[in-house]
Amino acid sequence: MLGLIEQRGVIYSKSRKQQINDFSGLVYGKITPTDIDGCIEYHNRLWVFFEVKMSGVDMPFGQGLALERLVIDTSSGGKKSIALVIDHDINDVEQSIPVADCYVRKYFYSGVGEWTNLDVPTTTKELIDSFLAQ
Repeated sequence: MLGLIEQRGVIYSKSRKQQINDFSGLVYGKITPTDIDGCIEYHNRLWVFFEVKMSGVDMPFGQGLALERLVIDTSSGGKKSIALVIDHDINDVEQSIPVADCYVRKYFYSGVGEWTNLDVPTTTKELIDSFLAQ
């Protein structure tokens, strides 16, 4: 059992992770599915959703809107909820992205209701930890 705990968060099959989901058959007018790169539900009190983008690459409008609405909807039950846009600069697609150490570009928090840009470089882990401490 201890071995499983030590391996949490590890991708066991990189080739499976690289498979592409084809959403082309799921078009509803101008709406198409989006993905979310990560999600944490922490002890029934906080939701964290995150999207990891190459530095300088914009998040599509629809994906941002979906994250905003997800944060608003999940916070309506009394839990805190936040969505993060995280930057990375790793060009080699064979190399893993250490998401915890990447910097957050901006976040959408249920308590604020708008996207907030960060003035001070803050890692994903640092920002999540700061919200957990509240």
